[in-house]
Amino acid sequence: KNGVEMRHANERVKLGTKVESRVQQAEANRMLILKAHRQIRASLRERSSQSLMRRMTREIKYKEERVRAAIHQKRELLLKQNDFGCWKLRRKGLTLKSCR
Repeated sequence: KNGVEMRHANERVKLGTKVESRVQQAEANRMLILKAHRQIRASLRERSSQSLMRRMTREIKYKEERVRAAIHQKRELLLKQNDFGCWKLRRKGLTLKSCR
């Protein structure tokens, strides 16, 4: 009876250590999964931030181009409509190649 009880106690200890080892491994895996999810979310945030910055830069460049085009168009219109176009532009501190 004593030997059976000892073997039973040893098996229970081995089983307990196995269970504890599996619990620790499951916890380690859970932490790795959480870390991976955090990294994925961070990379998504970074990508969306970069995309927004590129979009803003593109929009700013587009607006600058449109303003430049409007100014150029206005200058050309002034020159066509007015005999004194160059004089008026110089008065405003602006010059065109054709007015020099």
